[in-house]
Amino acid sequence: MLTEGTKQRNEQEEFQIQICKERFEKGMDFWTDGNLDDALVEFTTSLEIREDICGRKDLETAKRYLWKGTIHFLQEEYERALDDFYRCFRIQYEIKGKEEECHMAINWINKSVDALNFKQTKALLWQKFMTCIVHEQQGDSAKSSREYESAIKSYQSALHSEYARRHQSPSNRGRPLLDCADLHFKIGQCHHLNKDFARAVMEYREAYSIFLLAFGATHRHTVVSRGRIVEAFLEIGHEESMIEAYVERIQHAKRHELAGDWNIRTNQNIDAALKNYQASLEIEGEFVGKSQVSCAVLQYKMAKIYILKDDLRKALGLACRATGTLDEILGPDHELTIEAVKLITVINDSIA
Repeated sequence: MLTEGTKQRNEQEEFQIQICKERFEKGMDFWTDGNLDDALVEFTTSLEIREDICGRKDLETAKRYLWKGTIHFLQEEYERALDDFYRCFRIQYEIKGKEEECHMAINWINKSVDALNFKQTKALLWQKFMTCIVHEQQGDSAKSSREYESAIKSYQSALHSEYARRHQSPSNRGRPLLDCADLHFKIGQCHHLNKDFARAVMEYREAYSIFLLAFGATHRHTVVSRGRIVEAFLEIGHEESMIEAYVERIQHAKRHELAGDWNIRTNQNIDAALKNYQASLEIEGEFVGKSQVSCAVLQYKMAKIYILKDDLRKALGLACRATGTLDEILGPDHELTIEAVKLITVINDSIA
């Protein structure tokens, strides 16, 4: 027999699903009238409601990504379209298991790739994309068998492939990518189950930051990842009041960091980027101290800016602090640690 609370939740979900359908139908009406901007708003709202209630593994969620991507494509926002079509394909492929049953998403992906004029062939791009999916599936299989170290390696391979496919890296990221957020969260789960809570916090934080920017604070994915950050911090021994305050500030820290990345990537405004990174570092360090991975990444980015400003002593100090933190928490073989060590070598060669 259902409890009163369960009945209320079910009724609320049914109400939200009805709103989801109505917003999608309204989007179709705008689409028919040629009003792409308003159609995009309705499709996006419908998608967020649907994914919030039903999760990623849902064909209706996939359909909404397809329509959202179609509008982005017609508005010539081809990278955003490609992100939506890729996510649609991933969901459909995960459920159906056959590429031929995902033909509409495949066709739109190919059109987007053509529009973007990638130097790589479509065959190579598809090979990279499917490699990401295979690694994630291998990770899922290992995780279900409680082989957490193996699962982490597979998820990290998938994550590395995702960032590389989008011409990003763990220390140089562009648009928030939901597929990467999913992988960060799964890696965090494995570290959590392995009782490696510091690494779990790092991965949950990355997932939370992406979901927060993409969906907002009340979305299912955002709420769950936030909860996992709190759980892992409690396991480490931090006070709950401090944790809550820190999580509240993550959004501000991440926005400063993304603004810094944007200034570097589009404007080459290194002074503005340095201020952004410093603001983010102050927020991070205020609550958890600067011996955290998120702070080390910011120190690494600031070191690269000081190299451009020809202040090699400051660059070296920041790079060494970042490397020490990354080596202690992630180990010498982690990609971020290796990048930081390489940066120290570059700085020392320049000083010499």
